[in-house]
Amino acid sequence: MHTSTPPKGKPAFTLIELLIVTTILAILAALLLPVLGQAKEQGRMAVCKSNLKQMMGTQFLFSDDFDEQICPGMIRSNAIVQPYRDWWNDYTAAAGGSYSMYWDVIMDYHGYLPQPEVSQAGAPPPAGSITWCPSVEIHHISHYHFGMKGGYTLLDYGVNGATWVASLYPFSRIKDDWPGTTKPNSLRDVYRPEHLIAFYDGPQEEWNFHNRFQSRVTNPTHGSGRGGMNLVLFDGHVEYIRHPEVLQNVKYGKDAGQFYFRLDAR
Repeated sequence: MHTSTPPKGKPAFTLIELLIVTTILAILAALLLPVLGQAKEQGRMAVCKSNLKQMMGTQFLFSDDFDEQICPGMIRSNAIVQPYRDWWNDYTAAAGGSYSMYWDVIMDYHGYLPQPEVSQAGAPPPAGSITWCPSVEIHHISHYHFGMKGGYTLLDYGVNGATWVASLYPFSRIKDDWPGTTKPNSLRDVYRPEHLIAFYDGPQEEWNFHNRFQSRVTNPTHGSGRGGMNLVLFDGHVEYIRHPEVLQNVKYGKDAGQFYFRLDAR
């Protein structure tokens, strides 16, 4: 009987074919990974913009309830004016120590911005918190933002106030009888709300309170290399500014640029 031998199967890939496929996959990965990274950053940037807009919304709620006042950026331990002295007394009694009361803690105290707290540096930001930027890799905490529940609040955004000549900046410091520190500013003091900065992201010291030394933007939060920063204005709209346009368009003095910090800029 004659039997035939079936032909041997052809190899699935030759070495050359395997190298070609591997090369193609490597090229595709090199092309797609940056695109995916950019898409991911765009998503984080959208969350950041939403955070800033919501923070401004809470500020408007505060102003509606307090005769157009802008929430103080900070209440010091030696504040003598009411009701701010009582606010500080209540806060320190709850916190268990003598700390300055910053914007986010004041808003938490009044219920406008329920502020989750963390126990240590490097802890993951609490879910749902609008005061942290998803593009910030390390979230710093310090006694400057000690909360009312025994932990630390997270504030990745700059607040447009100052520890010097406090009345020149919207989020003022309530301190003592020093000129310009006995009462908060008002929305009625805002000359051009579409140009005046309220909150912004970018490199800051841990306390995130603007002054003329700490607010120079040298390493924008969003994007690699020559990235940029988000900011929200007093009319409630959010802007994204690229670096170095930040330094060209954001002004610190009385001569107003496209966006500015001082209340008296024109």
